[in-house]
Amino acid sequence: MRTEAARQRVADVLNKRLLGKVLPRPVVQFLQQAWSQVLLLASLKHGEQSVQWQAGLRTMDELIWSVSLQQDTEAGRHLVEQLPGLLKALRDGLSSAAFDPFSTREFFSRLQALHIQAPEGGDELIEVNQPFVLSATPADPISLPDDDPDLLKVYQLKVGRWVIFQEDNADALRCKLTAIMAPANVYIFTRRTGLKVLEKSAGQLALAFKHGALQTVDDGPLFERALAAVMGKLRQLNRGK
Repeated sequence: MRTEAARQRVADVLNKRLLGKVLPRPVVQFLQQAWSQVLLLASLKHGEQSVQWQAGLRTMDELIWSVSLQQDTEAGRHLVEQLPGLLKALRDGLSSAAFDPFSTREFFSRLQALHIQAPEGGDELIEVNQPFVLSATPADPISLPDDDPDLLKVYQLKVGRWVIFQEDNADALRCKLTAIMAPANVYIFTRRTGLKVLEKSAGQLALAFKHGALQTVDDGPLFERALAAVMGKLRQLNRGK
Protein backbone atom coordinates (compact mmCIF):
# COMPACT_ATOMS: atom_id res chain seq x y z
CA MET A 1 0.00 0.00 0.00
CA ARG A 2 2.84 2.40 0.84
CA THR A 3 4.48 1.87 -2.53
CA GLU A 4 1.18 2.32 -4.36
CA ALA A 5 0.53 5.58 -2.48
CA ALA A 6 4.01 6.81 -3.38
CA ARG A 7 3.47 5.98 -7.06
CA GLN A 8 0.20 7.93 -7.03
CA ARG A 9 1.88 10.89 -5.36
CA VAL A 10 4.64 10.96 -7.99
CA ALA A 11 2.07 10.76 -10.80
CA ASP A 12 0.14 13.63 -9.20
CA VAL A 13 3.14 15.98 -9.00
CA LEU A 14 4.14 15.18 -12.60
CA ASN A 15 0.62 15.75 -13.91
CA LYS A 16 0.34 19.04 -12.02
CA ARG A 17 3.44 20.31 -13.82
CA LEU A 18 3.00 18.76 -17.27
CA LEU A 19 -0.70 18.61 -18.15
CA GLY A 20 -1.63 21.35 -20.62
CA LYS A 21 2.01 22.38 -21.19
CA VAL A 22 3.71 22.41 -24.59
CA LEU A 23 7.21 20.99 -24.11
CA PRO A 24 9.90 19.15 -26.09
CA ARG A 25 9.08 15.46 -26.36
CA PRO A 26 12.48 14.27 -24.98
CA VAL A 27 11.95 16.27 -21.79
CA VAL A 28 8.44 14.91 -21.25
CA GLN A 29 9.69 11.35 -21.82
CA PHE A 30 12.64 11.86 -19.48
CA LEU A 31 10.44 13.17 -16.68
CA GLN A 32 7.88 10.39 -17.05
CA GLN A 33 10.26 7.48 -17.59
CA ALA A 34 13.37 8.40 -15.59
CA TRP A 35 12.78 11.27 -13.17
CA SER A 36 9.57 9.65 -11.92
CA GLN A 37 11.76 6.82 -10.59
CA VAL A 38 14.10 9.29 -8.88
CA LEU A 39 11.09 10.86 -7.13
CA LEU A 40 9.61 7.46 -6.26
CA LEU A 41 12.85 6.34 -4.64
CA ALA A 42 13.13 9.61 -2.69
CA SER A 43 9.56 9.21 -1.45
CA LEU A 44 10.00 5.59 -0.36
CA LYS A 45 13.44 5.96 1.22
CA HIS A 46 13.26 9.43 2.74
CA GLY A 47 9.63 10.59 2.74
CA GLU A 48 7.97 13.62 1.22
CA GLN A 49 9.21 16.04 3.88
CA SER A 50 12.82 15.14 3.08
CA VAL A 51 15.56 17.20 1.48
CA GLN A 52 15.85 14.53 -1.24
CA TRP A 53 12.17 14.78 -2.24
CA GLN A 54 12.22 18.58 -2.27
CA ALA A 55 15.44 18.59 -4.31
CA GLY A 56 13.85 16.24 -6.84
CA LEU A 57 10.85 18.52 -7.26
CA ARG A 58 13.04 21.62 -7.53
CA THR A 59 15.25 20.04 -10.19
CA MET A 60 12.17 18.98 -12.19
CA ASP A 61 10.79 22.53 -12.03
CA GLU A 62 14.13 24.00 -13.13
CA LEU A 63 14.33 21.59 -16.07
CA ILE A 64 10.83 22.51 -17.26
CA TRP A 65 11.64 26.21 -16.80
CA SER A 66 14.89 25.90 -18.75
CA VAL A 67 13.27 24.47 -21.87
CA SER A 68 10.34 26.90 -21.74
CA LEU A 69 12.44 30.05 -22.00
CA GLN A 70 12.56 32.26 -25.05
CA GLN A 71 16.20 32.94 -25.87
CA ASP A 72 15.56 36.59 -26.63
CA THR A 73 14.45 37.27 -23.05
CA GLU A 74 16.73 38.37 -20.23
CA ALA A 75 16.28 35.02 -18.43
CA GLY A 76 16.97 33.14 -21.66
CA ARG A 77 20.23 34.97 -22.20
CA HIS A 78 21.39 34.12 -18.68
CA LEU A 79 20.35 30.46 -18.88
CA VAL A 80 23.90 29.34 -19.63
CA GLU A 81 24.93 30.51 -16.14
CA GLN A 82 22.34 28.23 -14.56
CA LEU A 83 22.94 25.12 -16.65
CA PRO A 84 25.93 23.61 -14.78
CA GLY A 85 23.94 23.45 -11.54
CA LEU A 86 20.89 22.00 -13.28
CA LEU A 87 22.88 19.33 -15.10
CA LYS A 88 24.69 18.35 -11.90
CA ALA A 89 21.37 18.05 -10.05
CA LEU A 90 19.98 15.84 -12.84
CA ARG A 91 23.04 13.58 -12.82
CA ASP A 92 23.06 13.35 -9.01
CA GLY A 93 19.39 12.41 -9.01
CA LEU A 94 19.87 9.71 -11.62
CA SER A 95 22.87 8.40 -9.73
CA SER A 96 20.83 8.15 -6.52
CA ALA A 97 18.36 5.92 -8.37
CA ALA A 98 21.23 3.84 -9.83
CA PHE A 99 20.46 4.72 -13.43
CA ASP A 100 23.08 3.58 -15.90
CA PRO A 101 24.74 6.80 -17.18
CA PHE A 102 25.05 5.32 -20.69
CA SER A 103 21.28 4.96 -20.97
CA THR A 104 20.75 8.66 -20.19
CA ARG A 105 23.63 10.03 -22.26
CA GLU A 106 21.40 10.53 -25.30
CA PHE A 107 18.97 12.62 -23.26
CA PHE A 108 21.72 14.94 -22.03
CA SER A 109 22.95 15.35 -25.59
CA ARG A 110 19.45 16.29 -26.78
CA LEU A 111 18.94 18.58 -23.79
CA GLN A 112 22.11 20.45 -24.70
CA ALA A 113 20.76 20.92 -28.23
CA LEU A 114 17.46 22.23 -26.84
CA HIS A 115 19.25 24.83 -24.77
CA ILE A 116 21.20 26.28 -27.69
CA GLN A 117 18.45 26.46 -30.30
CA ALA A 118 15.09 28.15 -30.59
CA PRO A 119 12.25 26.16 -28.97
CA GLU A 120 10.31 25.94 -32.21
CA GLY A 121 13.23 24.29 -34.03
CA GLY A 122 14.77 20.86 -33.76
CA ASP A 123 12.99 18.53 -31.38
CA GLU A 124 9.24 18.24 -31.76
CA LEU A 125 7.11 20.13 -29.26
CA ILE A 126 4.12 18.27 -27.88
CA GLU A 127 1.16 19.26 -25.76
CA VAL A 128 0.79 17.00 -22.74
CA ASN A 129 -2.91 16.19 -22.61
CA GLN A 130 -2.94 12.64 -21.21
CA PRO A 131 -2.57 12.08 -17.45
CA PHE A 132 0.57 10.17 -16.53
CA VAL A 133 0.21 6.92 -14.58
CA LEU A 134 3.26 5.47 -12.86
CA SER A 135 2.92 1.72 -13.24
CA ALA A 136 4.37 -0.84 -10.88
CA THR A 137 7.94 -1.90 -11.46
CA PRO A 138 8.48 -5.36 -12.99
CA ALA A 139 8.33 -8.11 -10.40
CA ASP A 140 11.54 -9.76 -9.29
CA PRO A 141 11.46 -13.49 -10.15
CA ILE A 142 12.60 -14.22 -6.59
CA SER A 143 10.37 -12.98 -3.76
CA LEU A 144 12.12 -12.36 -0.43
CA PRO A 145 11.16 -10.30 2.65
CA ASP A 146 12.42 -6.71 2.57
CA ASP A 147 14.52 -7.34 5.68
CA ASP A 148 16.15 -10.54 4.38
CA PRO A 149 19.84 -10.22 5.40
CA ASP A 150 21.15 -11.46 2.05
CA LEU A 151 18.84 -9.13 0.13
CA LEU A 152 20.15 -6.25 2.24
CA LYS A 153 23.70 -7.32 1.30
CA VAL A 154 22.70 -7.01 -2.36
CA TYR A 155 21.30 -3.51 -1.82
CA GLN A 156 24.62 -2.50 -0.28
CA LEU A 157 26.54 -3.43 -3.43
CA LYS A 158 27.90 -0.36 -5.19
CA VAL A 159 28.74 0.08 -8.85
CA GLY A 160 32.42 -0.72 -9.30
CA ARG A 161 32.45 -3.55 -6.71
CA TRP A 162 34.17 -6.77 -7.73
CA VAL A 163 32.58 -10.14 -6.92
CA ILE A 164 33.30 -13.82 -7.45
CA PHE A 165 30.37 -15.83 -8.77
CA GLN A 166 30.46 -19.62 -8.85
CA GLU A 167 27.39 -21.64 -9.80
CA ASP A 168 27.27 -25.47 -9.65
CA ASN A 169 30.49 -26.94 -11.05
CA ALA A 170 31.34 -24.00 -13.29
CA ASP A 171 34.62 -22.15 -12.97
CA ALA A 172 34.66 -19.19 -10.61
CA LEU A 173 33.83 -15.97 -12.42
CA ARG A 174 35.46 -12.76 -11.21
CA CYS A 175 33.50 -9.76 -12.46
CA LYS A 176 32.63 -6.17 -11.64
CA LEU A 177 29.22 -4.62 -10.97
CA THR A 178 29.00 -2.11 -13.81
CA ALA A 179 25.40 -0.88 -13.63
CA ILE A 180 22.13 -1.24 -11.71
CA MET A 181 19.31 -0.74 -14.16
CA ALA A 182 16.32 1.01 -12.59
CA PRO A 183 13.44 0.63 -12.09
CA ALA A 184 13.62 -3.18 -12.13
CA ASN A 185 16.90 -3.35 -10.16
CA VAL A 186 18.71 -5.52 -12.68
CA TYR A 187 22.40 -5.88 -11.81
CA ILE A 188 24.87 -5.94 -14.72
CA PHE A 189 28.33 -7.47 -14.28
CA THR A 190 31.27 -7.30 -16.69
CA ARG A 191 34.75 -8.69 -17.03
CA ARG A 192 37.78 -6.42 -16.79
CA THR A 193 37.60 -6.06 -20.58
CA GLY A 194 34.07 -4.60 -20.33
CA LEU A 195 32.32 -7.67 -21.73
CA LYS A 196 28.98 -8.33 -20.01
CA VAL A 197 28.97 -11.74 -18.33
CA LEU A 198 26.07 -11.64 -15.85
CA GLU A 199 22.65 -10.02 -15.57
CA LYS A 200 20.80 -10.82 -12.33
CA SER A 201 17.89 -9.52 -10.29
CA ALA A 202 18.34 -8.51 -6.66
CA GLY A 203 16.51 -11.67 -5.56
CA GLN A 204 18.72 -13.92 -7.66
CA LEU A 205 21.85 -12.35 -6.17
CA ALA A 206 20.44 -12.74 -2.65
CA LEU A 207 19.94 -16.47 -3.25
CA ALA A 208 23.49 -16.69 -4.59
CA PHE A 209 24.72 -15.13 -1.34
CA LYS A 210 22.64 -17.65 0.65
CA HIS A 211 24.07 -20.64 -1.22
CA GLY A 212 27.66 -19.39 -1.07
CA ALA A 213 27.78 -18.94 -4.84
CA LEU A 214 28.48 -15.20 -4.60
CA GLN A 215 31.27 -13.49 -2.69
CA THR A 216 32.41 -9.89 -2.70
CA VAL A 217 36.06 -9.15 -3.32
CA ASP A 218 37.79 -6.80 -0.91
CA ASP A 219 39.73 -4.52 -3.21
CA GLY A 220 41.66 -2.99 -0.31
CA PRO A 221 44.11 -5.88 0.29
CA LEU A 222 44.49 -6.38 -3.47
CA PHE A 223 45.51 -2.75 -3.87
CA GLU A 224 47.83 -2.92 -0.88
CA ARG A 225 49.53 -6.05 -2.21
CA ALA A 226 49.94 -4.48 -5.64
CA LEU A 227 51.39 -1.32 -4.08
CA ALA A 228 53.75 -3.36 -1.88
CA ALA A 229 54.95 -5.27 -4.96
CA VAL A 230 55.67 -2.05 -6.82
CA MET A 231 57.50 -0.54 -3.83
CA GLY A 232 59.54 -3.72 -3.45
CA LYS A 233 60.54 -3.58 -7.10
CA LEU A 234 61.58 0.06 -6.75
CA ARG A 235 63.72 -0.72 -3.70
CA GLN A 236 65.44 -3.50 -5.62
CA LEU A 237 66.18 -1.15 -8.49
CA ASN A 238 67.54 1.49 -6.12
CA ARG A 239 69.80 -1.03 -4.39
CA GLY A 240 71.11 -2.14 -7.77
CA LYS A 241 72.29 1.37 -8.67
